[in-house]
Amino acid sequence: FTVPNGDLFECLDAFEHYTCLKLVGLHAHIGSQIFEVEPYLDEVEIMMHLVKEIREEYGIHITDVDLGGGIGVYYTEKDQPKTTQQFCEAILEQTERICAELEIEIPTLMIEPGRSIVANAGSTLYTVGSMKDIKDVRTYVSVDGGMTDNIRPSLYQARYECAIANHMQSGTEKQVTIAGKCCESGDILITDVDVLEIKPGDLLLVASTGAYGYSMSSNYNKIPKAAVVAVSNGQSQLVCKRQSYDELLALEV
Repeated sequence: FTVPNGDLFECLDAFEHYTCLKLVGLHAHIGSQIFEVEPYLDEVEIMMHLVKEIREEYGIHITDVDLGGGIGVYYTEKDQPKTTQQFCEAILEQTERICAELEIEIPTLMIEPGRSIVANAGSTLYTVGSMKDIKDVRTYVSVDGGMTDNIRPSLYQARYECAIANHMQSGTEKQVTIAGKCCESGDILITDVDVLEIKPGDLLLVASTGAYGYSMSSNYNKIPKAAVVAVSNGQSQLVCKRQSYDELLALEV
């Protein structure tokens, strides 16, 4: 993000004046929610050509290349992600081929698969509150959370799937819109989603919130942050306690 397109070699020209620094690697980032391997193959080709050009023009031996993140994950049925292994195998094969063609050593490769590791590992549980049926418009279902614990739908209309956790069996579905409690027009978690018959007191599970959920949560409108519980093999363990109002106000004097 720090080197505008076309400015890399100007930076390298200036770099030689800083004798206290040693350039060993290049880093790039090509986007997010990428479901095909081809963009990474193009990235590898560009980066390996840069490795060779930098060595020939500046005598700098690049040993590390970070290809960034962006591997797509499943949020809704329209998402068809590949596995990290599929991406890595394609990237390694392309790297070996390009480096052989350019007659350069294969550098240490790095990727940043953060979202693809944790997104589907996390879900958020809400308690359903009041419901409001607006004839010929939609049915709103309010929950005890919202944009404070998941800002992504408000920021860039991210889509999620949900289910009624306390009765997952089949039944009659109803289209609803899940609204938060922040008293903001943009505090909508999911718009027009089909769920089983839902009522106040139900537990609503929103899936795939393990990435950019708790880490981006806030105390907007002085709402305390939720707890985080790890679950494995039928056992649960509290890993982040629920924020209390005393903790929320602790910094105020």
